[in-house]
Amino acid sequence: TALRSPPADRLEQWEMRRKIRKFRRQTDTRAEAAFCADWCKGHFNGHGGRVLSAFADRLRQIGDEEIGDWEIGDYTVCGEKHNAP
Repeated sequence: TALRSPPADRLEQWEMRRKIRKFRRQTDTRAEAAFCADWCKGHFNGHGGRVLSAFADRLRQIGDEEIGDWEIGDYTVCGEKHNAP
C-alpha cells in the first residue's frame, strides 16, 4: 500500500520527531510525561503520581503481611530518569 513506502516512512519519522519536540516543550521536570520513538506518555497533570500514592497508602492501610513494605521507586523511560511521586 501507499502508506508502506519509503516516502511514507520518512513522513512518519518527521511527524514523530515534530510531536516529540512539541510535547517535550509542554512538560516540566516534574511531569510524568515521556516521549521517544518507543513511548508516548502525555500525563501532564500528575494523575499517575496521585494514583500511585493513593495505591501505596491503601496498601499500608491494609497492612497485609503478605504484601510487606511496598514503595514506589524512581524509574527510567526513554533514557530519562523520573522521580517517584
